[in-house]
Amino acid sequence: MTSTSSGTVTGQIPYSQGNGTNYLVRIISSNPVCTGLTNGIALTIQSYWTQKANFGGTARNFATGFTIGNKGYIGTGDAGGDSNDFWEYDPNTDIWTQKANLVELHAMLQLVFSIGSKGYIGIGYSWRRLQ
Repeated sequence: MTSTSSGTVTGQIPYSQGNGTNYLVRIISSNPVCTGLTNGIALTIQSYWTQKANFGGTARNFATGFTIGNKGYIGTGDAGGDSNDFWEYDPNTDIWTQKANLVELHAMLQLVFSIGSKGYIGIGYSWRRLQ
């Protein structure tokens, strides 16, 4: 939970917390040291979510992905055949951007990881090569 100079307190209820009513809030502060009583106001928790931008590529199975910083990357997989496209998602702008296709990598179920500002993809297989 965080507070502002306006006296407003905001916080997040854990997703696992079920819907319901009559939840009470008690404020505990370390600076200044203060423990308050429950506020006596019954809160109602409702489940909701916010739709984000749809994936920019074709729907697929067996895609692979990783993160670098606060951006997500996803691509390859099986979209009715092996795919070598790759996409970047920026949660700050809620925009998917297609990146350069992966050269000669028509594979699925790759081993992927990132170190620093670089993503690494390797070791996968292709249904076409197995048939």
